Amino acid sequence: MKIGFIHHSMIIGSGIDTVIWEIASRLCEEHDVEILTFNSEYSSPIIREIRFPFKKNRVINGVFNPVIPHTYSLRRHLDKFDAINVHHYPANIIPFFPSRSDTFIAVTEWSGPPSSKLGAVKFHEKLYMKLIRKMNKIAALKADGLIAPCPFVKRWIKENYGLDSEQIYLDGINFQLFNREYDYRPINFMDGYINILYVGRVAPHKNIECLIESFQILKEYIDDVRLIIVGRRTFPVYYKNLMKILRKKGLEDDVIFTGKVSWEELPRYYSACDIYATCSLWEGFLRAEAFAMGKPMVAFDVGANSDTIHNGKNGILVKEKSSKAFAEGLIRLASDENLRKKMGERGYKWAKENLDFNVIAKNFSNYLEEAISCR
Repeated sequence: MKIGFIHHSMIIGSGIDTVIWEIASRLCEEHDVEILTFNSEYSSPIIREIRFPFKKNRVINGVFNPVIPHTYSLRRHLDKFDAINVHHYPANIIPFFPSRSDTFIAVTEWSGPPSSKLGAVKFHEKLYMKLIRKMNKIAALKADGLIAPCPFVKRWIKENYGLDSEQIYLDGINFQLFNREYDYRPINFMDGYINILYVGRVAPHKNIECLIESFQILKEYIDDVRLIIVGRRTFPVYYKNLMKILRKKGLEDDVIFTGKVSWEELPRYYSACDIYATCSLWEGFLRAEAFAMGKPMVAFDVGANSDTIHNGKNGILVKEKSSKAFAEGLIRLASDENLRKKMGERGYKWAKENLDFNVIAKNFSNYLEEAISCR
């Protein structure tokens, strides 16, 4: 079977880009696989990078990509595939605009937060989010097959689009990279502390100010704790406000923002942490690299978090959306090493059974083969 993936970028460590790479690199052992993109950081014979004059211009690339003439050169390749997988806008519109290929087109929908969950973002950013939601729905309606990466998104698709979808866990773990048996080089500023780790964008809807407030409450009970925040500072004004909060609370030495960390370095942080925590107000799927290292997670019971965290078994889901309630979850785990180990082991077992990319690639291949044969 000849399988194509289309995505506007293939950036190492970026969420969807990583999912595509991990699945495609495994599928090519049994199938003829090619990834078509305009901007790639990967060096691989299975990736075809299409020349695109505006790939560094975020506005043109993110909004007008499908209508730029250079994308038409990509469309010449579509008919040679048995199946094509696309994810979100702008790449998911390319197979349908201006006319579609006869190839089986599977659209993966990741869902999206309602406007009320976006936080204090600018008007043009909210406008862009509305554009993405609109175009994603068009792609879903035109698709031959619609994939949901977790049970929550399957329900979200039905409620928002009125469509049925195939649920396949996609946002998995590379257990060779995130290998808890490996002796990782220690991180100096994490030594000697109970470390709370957050990995993700520094953005308003991630609710990091609540995480800081919860950490302050935790520190009143346990002094030798640190909060490590790893991720891009996507919203500079928001980041500056967080720095003001730290200075006001006197937590500058206890809360460390590392900025973006390379994909290869991330396992060191997960290995060195004791608890993974996120106060995010929305997650289409809560990534589980912490489970690969046998570490428990704490999160609010929002979005798809309950698909990853099974409350009281591999982590803690906090019902009440307050810093005090979240702190109680942190205190419970930070004060009980044995409980952390038990929950972490359960998380590892579940992730190994469901989120190993080797398992995911096989499920994805079976889905395409069955869909094409039925068609």
